[in-house]
Amino acid sequence: MTDAPVTAGAMPLAEFVRRYEEEGPFELIEGEIVAVRPSVPLPNIIAKRLLLALALLEEQGAGVVFSELAFVLDDASDRVRGARVPDVMFYNAERFNAYRAAVPDWETRPFALVPDVVAEVVSPTDRHTDITAKVRRYLNDGAQLVWVVDPQARVVTAHRAGSDHSLWLSGEAVLSGADVIPGFELPLPRLFG
Repeated sequence: MTDAPVTAGAMPLAEFVRRYEEEGPFELIEGEIVAVRPSVPLPNIIAKRLLLALALLEEQGAGVVFSELAFVLDDASDRVRGARVPDVMFYNAERFNAYRAAVPDWETRPFALVPDVVAEVVSPTDRHTDITAKVRRYLNDGAQLVWVVDPQARVVTAHRAGSDHSLWLSGEAVLSGADVIPGFELPLPRLFG
């Protein structure tokens, strides 16, 4: 089977799914397929702690959380024009339930819904410019809050949609979901262990 060309920065959804299954996780950035690189254990441990903290909200019905799962930017013709694979992503319950109701086969296809909150956990091999570009893409895609978690520096930088300013958290600070995930608070010492 030949690969369908990625034209005008997009590919058919069926082709995206097939390639994702055969080639492994990748992102589709401005028409270019970018493989998701494996990481070392520390970023995975930190992502898992964040995932578990957010899972408590899922149990309360506030939303749903996923780890290393693709979401796509598509158009009405079932063409994927972008794909992202965040380390952790959270959807507000109301938006996610509306999506599930509108997309009956939601469990068997990539989410065509931008998360409310995205977290990227920095790996030793990540470049600062790549992380900055990811933050910009997530916010341009429609994410409301992006957390960049740096396990080595023990710092979280929070970026809000519509704001030119980021919030830098360290030490004993508390990571907050603010108005995007009301009630979510995670002290950094618990996150970083």
